[in-house]
Amino acid sequence: MPLPTVEIETAPDPKHAVIWLHGLGADGHDFEPIVPELVDRSWPALRFVFPPYQVGPYADGTQTVDIPADVLLPKVAPAYRHLFVGG
Repeated sequence: MPLPTVEIETAPDPKHAVIWLHGLGADGHDFEPIVPELVDRSWPALRFVFPPYQVGPYADGTQTVDIPADVLLPKVAPAYRHLFVGG
């Protein structure tokens, strides 16, 4: 069952997305009003995604995710790869 994510599209058929990771007791609806303030009308269509929580409920405590370097490094810009072990 998918989480009740708040999604706002600035125009039909967006090809780009902004995933807004938030916390401090806020939910996705708290940030809906800021979208028009962030977007210039000349930009292509965007989808703003506001997940209710990112990886687990607050009550579960701190969450960690391990991503192997061989998976992550191809996504990192070449100018910054040296900052990672294995880069």
